[in-house]
Amino acid sequence: MFKSITKESATDKKAAQKYNSIAWMINHGIAPNLLMLLLIVGGLVMSFIIRKEYMPDVTLDRVGIVINYPGASPDEIESAIALPIEAIITPLEGIKEVKTIIRTGRLFIRAELEGSDNAQKIFQDVQQAITRINTFPTEMDKPRIFLASKVRDVMEIVVHGDLDAIGIKRLSEEIRDRILQSVDISKVTLHGTAKEEIHIDISQHMLNSLQTDLSTIAKKISLLTKEQSTGTIKSNSGNILVKVDERLLWADEFAQLSIMPDKNGGALQLKDVAKITEGFADSKSMITFDGQLAASLRIYRVGEQSPDKIGKAIEAMWPELEALLPPTAGLTIIDDDAKNYQKRLSLLLKNAFFGLLLVLFFMSLFLDFRLAFWVVAGIPSAFLGAILFLPSFGISINMVSMFGFIIALGIVVDDAIIAGENIYTHMQEGMPFSSAAQLGAQEVAKPLTFAILTNIIAFIPLLFLPGFMKLMFGAIPVVVILCFVISWLEALFILPAHLARINQKTTKTPGNNILSKSAYYFSFAMQKAQQNFDKALESFIQHPYLSVLKKCLSWPALTLSIASLILLWVLGYAFSGKMGFSLMPKMEGRWVKASIVLPEDFTLMQMNKVKDKLESNAKEMLSKNEIEQAVISIRSEIFENTLEVGLLLVDSEEREISSVDIKSLWREQSKLLGKQSLNNLGKLRFGSARKNSNSQIEASITLELRHNDTNVLSNAAIAAQNYLQSDQQSGQYITSITNSMEQGNPQWSLTLNENGQSLGFNGSDVAKQLRSSLYGARVTRQHRGQNEVTVLVRLPLRERQSSGDIENLLISTGDGGFVPLNEIANISKTYSPATIKRYKNQRIEQLYIEVEDETKTPQVNDFIHQQLTLRLTRQFAGLKVSMSGDQKEIAQSVSKLELGTLFALTGIYILLAIAFKSYLQPLLIMAIIPFGAVGAILGHLLLGFGLSIVSLMGMLALAGVVINDSLIMVEYANKQVTQGHKPKQAIINAGMRRFRPILLTTLTTFGGLAPMVFETSRQAQFIVPMAVSLGFGILFTTFICLLVLPCLYLITSEYNDIKA
Repeated sequence: MFKSITKESATDKKAAQKYNSIAWMINHGIAPNLLMLLLIVGGLVMSFIIRKEYMPDVTLDRVGIVINYPGASPDEIESAIALPIEAIITPLEGIKEVKTIIRTGRLFIRAELEGSDNAQKIFQDVQQAITRINTFPTEMDKPRIFLASKVRDVMEIVVHGDLDAIGIKRLSEEIRDRILQSVDISKVTLHGTAKEEIHIDISQHMLNSLQTDLSTIAKKISLLTKEQSTGTIKSNSGNILVKVDERLLWADEFAQLSIMPDKNGGALQLKDVAKITEGFADSKSMITFDGQLAASLRIYRVGEQSPDKIGKAIEAMWPELEALLPPTAGLTIIDDDAKNYQKRLSLLLKNAFFGLLLVLFFMSLFLDFRLAFWVVAGIPSAFLGAILFLPSFGISINMVSMFGFIIALGIVVDDAIIAGENIYTHMQEGMPFSSAAQLGAQEVAKPLTFAILTNIIAFIPLLFLPGFMKLMFGAIPVVVILCFVISWLEALFILPAHLARINQKTTKTPGNNILSKSAYYFSFAMQKAQQNFDKALESFIQHPYLSVLKKCLSWPALTLSIASLILLWVLGYAFSGKMGFSLMPKMEGRWVKASIVLPEDFTLMQMNKVKDKLESNAKEMLSKNEIEQAVISIRSEIFENTLEVGLLLVDSEEREISSVDIKSLWREQSKLLGKQSLNNLGKLRFGSARKNSNSQIEASITLELRHNDTNVLSNAAIAAQNYLQSDQQSGQYITSITNSMEQGNPQWSLTLNENGQSLGFNGSDVAKQLRSSLYGARVTRQHRGQNEVTVLVRLPLRERQSSGDIENLLISTGDGGFVPLNEIANISKTYSPATIKRYKNQRIEQLYIEVEDETKTPQVNDFIHQQLTLRLTRQFAGLKVSMSGDQKEIAQSVSKLELGTLFALTGIYILLAIAFKSYLQPLLIMAIIPFGAVGAILGHLLLGFGLSIVSLMGMLALAGVVINDSLIMVEYANKQVTQGHKPKQAIINAGMRRFRPILLTTLTTFGGLAPMVFETSRQAQFIVPMAVSLGFGILFTTFICLLVLPCLYLITSEYNDIKA
């Protein structure tokens, strides 16, 4: 009826003594020690060499394209540049998807690749494809095409002071150059400063008097300031390179340039007709730090560089950097991965250490202390052995990979426990230790191998997570699988050899020296404690457990019904959405940010006023709630028409209030700004960011609308916003909805009238003159030191800042005459979107939906999927509605996990079917798996966690772990049946015999995870849910395995008897 993996018989015991690999290792003695030494020493050496970083690299493989087209509207850039590029690169092999963002004067295209194997080839294909486009506007800058580099910023330093923009930039460059002198630092970038320009401002009156225009003067200056090679002179002494060098670098040099003769026959210098100044590009860009003008330096890790080395290099040169500062300036480190790495490393090592102590403690209660010691000694071998092979898989030592070791901590000893406990049993029967080690290891070799394989299969699907999740958590399955494989080697080939050589003689008297006495009394105390616990455990097994088990087996259907009700109730509660669901548990942030998109026509001065109001509002909030000590400083940034104010918080362990609570308090305080009319300018978005200052605010839900017609998109976005806010259920959870295209630019469309046409104008001439007047006629673009400097000839700001100035702008007729623009052209005044986003060759509009309580996000999602999408697609033909951001990642990850779960369950079933030579018994063993999810969900509820993809990853990994207990239970029951016992008595005997190893593996697994499960540090919360899923899943399934599984075994055996 039931078939067993092993048969305990005299024949098998004799066969077990045959010479094989296990027996060879036990008898050899030296080989197992050498193998253990190789794993330990090799792992230790590799631990000094392997790359170390704070977090894994999550940069997706992509090709980026950046194009500047100064002064051009988003509409113009879309039609003239974006559409041709999208059309030519989208069909290229290896391109997964193309996303485009267009702003005034700038285009950014991101082409994500399907894989990294042919990244360089795809990059070259994109370069060649764009080179073939010959319809680009002539005024457009050369495209900058790059392959996203695998570098990570590890530190950010803010340079701030009471200096002007040029002073801050020069100081920041000097500090950057000093940092780059370090041999441990290869890349530093400067942010927050505009591009340098030399402005040559000529008034319209002067142009009239000179009877010329801006473009003509720009061409003259360009010809007079050329640097050009003329060739090589081949002389007797060698070749001589000859060049004409009239290049000018500074505004003062341009001022002295003679551009034309004056009326008296002399030379007319440029300073006589124009105002020449050093300046910056006309862009609204500024960073302030605690009210002072600032710039930021981001330091990157390149190749095998580590955050720790970079941190030490900066620390060593810090006095030199401070010496470069003027009295009114300062330096502040606002992000330091080196310190973050050390703090998190200490946190994880602390948890690993206490987990190891708990494992040793539990094992010492169940087993002889010497046996427990050798079992636990296998953990360093497994961990260091795994480190030895990690670089082969491209894995570094970081917070995620180290968490993988903590997950493995309690699980890897299961192999050694099964082998060691079986060997220990034969030792207690009086067998010689060497024979007991050999027989005990061989008896469990086959079930142990299948148990390891099921564990591995359960973790394999985590390798196939999509995109960001794979890059973030892909190290965990690699680490755990390596630990499993090495622990299998240790349990079967190293541990038995060590146990075979345990001293069989018990010392009856203490030695003479202190060390001997201490060892004697410690050994005596441990043996006494173990014996007392063993008696208590045996008493518990023989009375309470046996009594309860018999009652469950007397009413197997009722027991199964109660278990099924618990299963359905817990899973139903989880699927109801009441626990919430997110991509990842919210990590505690160092930043709380408020962001607002202001009207495009706002000047930098106007945006500064809004910034001041928002900063004052934040300070009022901090003072009102008496939490000023939780904030280090306030950093504000203006970029184009977006304003962001960020509060830099002290480390999470040094403050009592969380970033989420500070965000809620600030959102409440910001309602007072409505009285100051700030809310009428745009909608405030609040969020928290974990790491550096440039981290973007992530919306709770990002809804993406796609359509070819901009008007349809705009109307659909308004309708979606109204539907969401008016819904009684979902609307109450939404705090704000922001539209990515709410703010538009005033746009003038010009067409030549009859007068313009009669004067011989054409559209190209007028556009060129307008561009020169508004943006400037470019003289040259050249490098001055490390900076690229553009020289522009343009009208003074006072002559081009109002609509009246533009309408009355004088256009040259080409023969020395001028005519106002409004006399030769009809002007149509409309609005153009400030930003255009495109995806899959269509315009998109995004709605950023903020949900105050993240646990309510599923309810809002349900409304979007079940009602909103249907309404919008019916109302607007051709509209496509989809999720973006975290919700898109969730959908993709859940889909992959569902497929992975199916793969894992199928693989586990096949392995068990092979092992048990049965189609039915694998299902019996696997019936325990759903109850692991029940335990995981109950653990989340108990500790106050919402569900996330990380929680599901833990549940999936749990599948392979929990069946180990049911496997050894069923395997022993089968063995009892083959020896002539009835199924009921067989499963009772199995429960009593396997109670000890099942309880021990449960306690060691949970003990290894317990410090992480109950970790209160906010920084550990993003990985705790996986530990909760594994830990509580193991606990709950232990009860199921010991009480419910026997009932299911009995029912299936009775069914087989009836069938027979």
